[in-house]
Amino acid sequence: MPSFACKEQRRAEVPAWLCVANGGIIGCVDVLSRIKRLALARRIVLTRKAEDEMHADNLTEDEVIESIVGAQRIDKVLRSTRRARGAPAEKLYVIKGFTFDNVLVYTKGKIVRDADLETFYILISSKRAV
Repeated sequence: MPSFACKEQRRAEVPAWLCVANGGIIGCVDVLSRIKRLALARRIVLTRKAEDEMHADNLTEDEVIESIVGAQRIDKVLRSTRRARGAPAEKLYVIKGFTFDNVLVYTKGKIVRDADLETFYILISSKRAV
């Protein structure tokens, strides 16, 4: 039986060299790459909360995208508490990254699939990291 570094690797059958561990938190580079591709293609949807946080911190959508693209890893993977009965819990990805102006931005979002194709990355939270 092969050994896997993380659950995402096991499910997607991703090679071990694509998974990284940092500070006890394991995240798959493959998932981060998919999120970065969605961000670069501007296939991002902002929730009202994310828009309000960005406005309060004087962040633009471009700066948020820069921080996602510049991120080195997924900080943590959370299970959403909001779900339909019987449906599997959604994964929320927390990413911290720097903009080109060296501003650290915290984002939390999820990948949305339509007909088994990744369509959007929904940003639930997006603000300056403390």
